[in-house]
Amino acid sequence: YSIYMFFVAYRQHKSLRENLILKHRLQQAIQTKSRYMAAASHDIRQPLHAMSYFVHSLKEAFKEQPTFQKLQQSLDSLNSLMDSLLDISRLESNMVKVSIEPVALFDTLLELNNQFSPIAKNRQINLSVESEPVYAKTDKILLTRILGNLIDNALKYTQSGGHVGIRCYKKASNIVITVSDTGSGIAKEEQSRIFEEFYQIKNKQIKKNHGLGLGLAIVYKMAKLAKIQITLESTLGKGSCFILSLESSSLQPVPSKTIEEEITEETNNKIIGIIDDQQAILDALSLQLTSWGYQCITALSSESFCNKSKNKTIDLLLCDFILEEESGVDAINHVRQQQKTNIPAIIITASTDNDSLDQIQKTGFTILKKPVKPALLRASIIRHLSAS
Repeated sequence: YSIYMFFVAYRQHKSLRENLILKHRLQQAIQTKSRYMAAASHDIRQPLHAMSYFVHSLKEAFKEQPTFQKLQQSLDSLNSLMDSLLDISRLESNMVKVSIEPVALFDTLLELNNQFSPIAKNRQINLSVESEPVYAKTDKILLTRILGNLIDNALKYTQSGGHVGIRCYKKASNIVITVSDTGSGIAKEEQSRIFEEFYQIKNKQIKKNHGLGLGLAIVYKMAKLAKIQITLESTLGKGSCFILSLESSSLQPVPSKTIEEEITEETNNKIIGIIDDQQAILDALSLQLTSWGYQCITALSSESFCNKSKNKTIDLLLCDFILEEESGVDAINHVRQQQKTNIPAIIITASTDNDSLDQIQKTGFTILKKPVKPALLRASIIRHLSAS
């Protein structure tokens, strides 16, 4: 009997050891995949960043042309796919920082309504938003991304003449937000799998809007981080309703100034310096900023920039973080020494590494992540110039 128990214990120990080894290998594989995705997204975002500004510079002249509209749609789709891949890699690598604070849900839903109303109108879908003036404890950025993904999905899979509705109300000590649609719905046997990565519902209508199948997986992972419960109610052929439950907040968020309130002086004709080791990005940013009325000095390194900017006063510096021979922080400090003043600076980076981003944050510089939308870049420039 003792020998029998010895062999049983030995087999159990061996099985446990094998399981631990497999678990360790699986974790290593996930981390390797995430590192690969982060590295790949960094390299791909560089030309995307430049492309965004080249396309935007053509907008005024060609925005009514069908070819330009298709070009813009293709660029938006490419950016969306890259965002999805980057989101998944960051979530799996625990690189997403969560900031729980009071969030004004009425204001958040109003912003989303303004963002998606033109899309709904173009697709002839009725989009409605109903919200009580309530506040929730959550991460505003994650909540906005979650709701944005759900609204985008609802509009994508609802036919013309249909309806997409967003409701927000208080229920006991919680806040409930629902995103419902009159689309094709989801079969009961598939509902348990919709939050899986790369899973795509077997539906002819959805195949027309082919994607990576990451949208709802991202929603689910973000919801867990932001302490949001999410459930689904759906009937095939009638539509779907995603239900979010959040903790109510008795505190109100501190109101922030609008861009218009922050503008205190004329910002055009200022000189903006741009340092990036990609010539295409320098050309694209220079073209865009010049169209906004700014003068630009561009260079591939801080040494080259200092030579070009002698005897000129630089009002703002835009700098890539990873340069060939120096970091963006070192480049900015070099230029500041030459100018003998603390020029306001914005670091633009495609890096997703938490250590690098923490290093930038400690310097106090503003961080913008590539590809940066022109509207966001312009707002950041205005704020920095107005503050200075």
